[in-house]
Amino acid sequence: MSQFDPATTEVLATNLWFGSQNAARLSAGTIALEEIYARRQMVRCFYVNCSRQSAAVHDIRDFRLYRKGLRAVRSYLARRRPERVILLGGGCAVSVPVIAYLRSIYPRLRVVWLDAHGDLHLPSTSRSKYVHGMALGMLLDPATYTMFFSDGQHLTPETVALCGQKALDPYEHQFIVDRRIATMACDDRAELFAGSFFGDTPPPPVYVHVDLDVLHPDVYLNPKCDIPAGLDLAKLAEIVATIHRFAPIVGYSIAENFETDPRKVAELVEAFRLLSP
Repeated sequence: MSQFDPATTEVLATNLWFGSQNAARLSAGTIALEEIYARRQMVRCFYVNCSRQSAAVHDIRDFRLYRKGLRAVRSYLARRRPERVILLGGGCAVSVPVIAYLRSIYPRLRVVWLDAHGDLHLPSTSRSKYVHGMALGMLLDPATYTMFFSDGQHLTPETVALCGQKALDPYEHQFIVDRRIATMACDDRAELFAGSFFGDTPPPPVYVHVDLDVLHPDVYLNPKCDIPAGLDLAKLAEIVATIHRFAPIVGYSIAENFETDPRKVAELVEAFRLLSP
């Protein structure tokens, strides 16, 4: 049975992804997701004009635009105080205010980050200076985190697990090794991974972030980014279901959706059927 009671769940849809020529495709993909979820539950939308640009600040492109958008999401959740959050669309950075909010009400929160990339960069290590490549790094680094929020709800390495990373650069690889962050390859057995990561009693609440570039592009349309991503929809559904068996899922995100075909989007949403409102 689903944990996601509509009375205590917020569904947010956003296209927030500045600094990319693919912003229009991502906006269309977000709308496609929103249309499916809106049949079941009211969806709060945070749509912006992603063609805008602002000067880089703190070595982050479009810093002021991102800060405004991320703070709007964080403030909305603080006012509404939901117990569960579903995030649709946008770039990976939009998970930052959602995770920060959930950590404020669930201090033991853990995060499973399914993504072809690590998203572990800081402004000082990123070549592109795009914030969506810094999302998880920002959550793990208090100094970078406080550029956007001052509530101190950042993560610690033992509360994070990575799954499906196919495009780690040397900095991110060393970051994972040095901090002993838990990892799972696409072909690993999900129950072995979940059993070790959620071994506490009682099990900690968890947020599952899914960047769709973790899926194989022949299976589902996604940004691709010239990497041989490895998951299919069945494996994604298996991972979500396994986490669901081991720990209470209090939120999830479906980030960077380019697909607009209603049948294919419905197939993707089916992977999260245990968690649907």
